[in-house]
Amino acid sequence: MPSAQIDKARFLVIDLEMTGLDPSRDEIIEVAGLPVEGFVFGSEPGFYSEIEPERSIPAETKALHGLRGKELAAAPSANSVLPEFIKLFNNRIIVGHNVAIDIEFLRRKSKSVGVLPPKRPLVDTMKMTGAIWPDKGRAGLREMLSLLEIDAPKNHHNALDDARATSEAFIRLLHRLKGEGKIFSVADLLRIGGI
Repeated sequence: MPSAQIDKARFLVIDLEMTGLDPSRDEIIEVAGLPVEGFVFGSEPGFYSEIEPERSIPAETKALHGLRGKELAAAPSANSVLPEFIKLFNNRIIVGHNVAIDIEFLRRKSKSVGVLPPKRPLVDTMKMTGAIWPDKGRAGLREMLSLLEIDAPKNHHNALDDARATSEAFIRLLHRLKGEGKIFSVADLLRIGGI
């Protein structure tokens, strides 16, 4: 796969929303994954689901994500959502903004439900941004979108909206890096944006 040309590569852009940033105590409450094929959005359907948390969620977290307690209580369990979500990982390079956090949560939670995500190459759009703008290597999602002149989602902190925005940013970053002569193959991409 590393020697493959970028325009033939299969990617899955993911976003998870959590109740906090500590995988040992916080919960995943939304997951989304959108296929990208080379430089365009994939033809296969994406995936989105809320996940019922196993503990009560603070009111400020619900407000941040635009969720209501009744909606979360009616959401499917991690046991039913994560196996379906993880099926999308097969034969794809996983992409996300600051993706290491999402993957750590996903590994911990999926282990508890008995299905581990396959080991896949990971690409971080934050690192890709830093390859173009060296002083912006820690840019948050909204700052990256602004640099790329992409409108930020109205529902920021919604996994599907953030995955859509990250997908668009990823495609633009690919075009820009290829245009600058920095990437030609998956190996080049993994060298620049891989973690």
